[in-house]
Amino acid sequence: MIKVLIINSTLERSGLSNVIYYLAKFINKDLFEIHILTLSPEPKNSMWTEFAALGVVLHTLRATRLQSLLHIGAKLKQEVKRIGPDMIHTHSFRGSFLAGKFLSNYKRVVTVHGDLHNNHSVIYGKFLGTYFANRELSSFKRANARTVVSYYLKDMYHHLGEMNVIPNAVPTDLFYKAKSSEVILLREQMGISVHARVFVIAGDLIPRKDPVMVIRAFVNAKLPDALLIVLGKGPLLDECKQIANPQVRFLGQVSNVAEYYKMADFLISASVSEGQGLSVLEAAMCGLTCLVSNLPPHQEIFFNSSHQARFFSPRNEFELSKLIREEPVVNNKLGAYFSITDMVNQYQNCYSSLVTE
Repeated sequence: MIKVLIINSTLERSGLSNVIYYLAKFINKDLFEIHILTLSPEPKNSMWTEFAALGVVLHTLRATRLQSLLHIGAKLKQEVKRIGPDMIHTHSFRGSFLAGKFLSNYKRVVTVHGDLHNNHSVIYGKFLGTYFANRELSSFKRANARTVVSYYLKDMYHHLGEMNVIPNAVPTDLFYKAKSSEVILLREQMGISVHARVFVIAGDLIPRKDPVMVIRAFVNAKLPDALLIVLGKGPLLDECKQIANPQVRFLGQVSNVAEYYKMADFLISASVSEGQGLSVLEAAMCGLTCLVSNLPPHQEIFFNSSHQARFFSPRNEFELSKLIREEPVVNNKLGAYFSITDMVNQYQNCYSSLVTE
């Protein structure tokens, strides 16, 4: 039995937590024992109980920000020694940075999910963002195994050494193209007309996702029979609400996002930077037409199904508004290239190869 320890800040409901959840759910439990160690107290929208229901062994340091600055290293080393993993897997800045600094005596797998300089700079500004990105990439470079979620990221970070591309994936028993009868039922339950043209945006309401531009483009499209569902929260929520009209519904973070994809017609993603775009992948697997910024990672998703995507330039409200006004087309879901089985098998092979080194 190979004991794998995943270290993450929290299990807050997010795209990253979903990826870790799918890995923990579908991994071969006869061969692998998954432990998860969180660093901070769990937020209200934590997936902790959902992970516990899988039989995952959960640990937490519950370190405050001040404790993280002063004592996190000693506490982390003590807890990981107690767990005794065969390897450590990290997916985000805090986990990767701290594991690289304090746990270098363990075999480590580091996965990068995005353009780190761009992502951190949007949140922390150019100076701090560059510092955080460089620290995370340093840990990535020194890992025993490096993985990224798209070929775009592999090209971006090729100078850091050999790495495997393991695209994120979603389970097809949850994300699938619904039959018309299921669509009608879902819309009735949600109080949405079966004749409405329904658009969805999902994810954090942050500058990198550019939700303000999406709402402006939707409002300016002036479609009388259209509805825009906004799933997510974040610092731009108030600004989004200020420019919205009654055809825009803000539902916050939901646990049943797949149901909203299944009853909708379109997904919109206006991200200015992505490593892959999990919400786009989820919606595409549900058969939605995806109106997406023409980033290379988005283009990768639709390499074998270009009919399902319509691209616009990042931050271009006019182009997006024009796409919104166009008539919908009928599309099929993505193929098995992004199957959850492929993703899990590739991580299993990665873990096994480290143990046998």
